[in-house]
Amino acid sequence: MALSKTTILAEVNKRTARAETDIDSILKAVLMDLTIDFPFLKKKHTAISTANGTPNYSLDDTWRRIDLIKVDDKAPLEKINTWEEYQELIAEETASNRAEPNRWIVHNRVLYLYPTPDAVYVLTIFLSYIERDVNSIDLDDNFEEVLIEGTCFELYKSKGMGGKPEALIHKASYMEAVAKLKPIYSDVPDRVEYTDI
Repeated sequence: MALSKTTILAEVNKRTARAETDIDSILKAVLMDLTIDFPFLKKKHTAISTANGTPNYSLDDTWRRIDLIKVDDKAPLEKINTWEEYQELIAEETASNRAEPNRWIVHNRVLYLYPTPDAVYVLTIFLSYIERDVNSIDLDDNFEEVLIEGTCFELYKSKGMGGKPEALIHKASYMEAVAKLKPIYSDVPDRVEYTDI
């Protein structure tokens, strides 16, 4: 269920005694901050198809980190560690070396495949992403309080009042709300209890 920007805006105005009409950029900043704390923001994306003879593909600006790539849903491709390593691989590549890609690297927000594709392949990409659609925020309902408090603090900060006591109260509430959600959405439990039977 998507969270409502209208509801968030109304509550932010109520809690800050303001009459803001546009919080889009502030809300985007809070959403970006949340992607650092919550590794659950993953999505499977299959919209990229390769083109014969094209090794490089621009990435969507909401993509934060690519974790895994498969070609036509086969075994995962190997990640190339450095740009220099990629340069060495393609140094003597010719059209006759083109084949199904088996390695990849991201450099300057561009995905590079090796070898250069010799046909059209469908890439399945597993990645973390930044939620930027403030009109339809695709997060669980229990993130509403986090977004409201984070937006209240960021609003004060944007007005040069981030150090004021009322702003710091919202910052503390935001951090507390984030801390409460972390155990729920964490990939690995913080603590595992051991019981010897």
